[in-house]
Amino acid sequence: MYFRITMIFIMIAIAGCASKNVGHSPESFSSFKSESCFILQKPFFYQEKRGLGYLWDQGLRKGEYKAKYQDNNGYYYVGPENAVCQAQEKCDDFGKWPGGEGGVWISKNLENDIRLFVISDINKFRDKYTEESLGPILNLLVDMDTDDGKFFIFDKNQEFVDFIILKKTTCQVVE
Repeated sequence: MYFRITMIFIMIAIAGCASKNVGHSPESFSSFKSESCFILQKPFFYQEKRGLGYLWDQGLRKGEYKAKYQDNNGYYYVGPENAVCQAQEKCDDFGKWPGGEGGVWISKNLENDIRLFVISDINKFRDKYTEESLGPILNLLVDMDTDDGKFFIFDKNQEFVDFIILKKTTCQVVE
C-alpha cells in the first residue's frame, strides 16, 4: 500500500519536472559525426534542485561519449549503455529508471551551454516492476506517457560544464 502511494507521488513529481522540459523527438534528428568526444575515466555526479524543489543526484558513468545526433539546437554525444544515473537519493545504479541511455548535449547557439541529457524509456521502468505491484492508476499513467523514446535535456549546471569541458578530446570516427 505504501509502495503504491509513494509511486503515485513520484510519478506526479516526475510529471511536474517533465512539464518544464519538453522532450525532443529523435525523428527530428539527423546523424552527426565529429572527431571530438568526451572520455570519462570515472563516473561523475552532481546535485541540483529540480521540479518541486527536490534535491536530485545525477551523473554519467565512465566511458566514451561520441557524437551521434544533431537537431536545430544542439549536438548529442551518446555514452555507453545506461550512461545516465539520476535519483533523489545517491545515484548508485546506472541501470535504474529514471536514468538510462543518454550523454552530453552541446548547444549550437550558446557558447559553453553543455548539459546532461537522458532518453526516456518508460518500458524499462515497467520491466522492473510487475503491473500488479504498480496498480491500475500507475499503469494508466505509464500507458499515457507520450514521452517514451524522447530526449530530455537537463537544466544547465555550471559544475557539470566545468567538469565535462575538461574531458573533451579527439576520438576516431567510425564510418
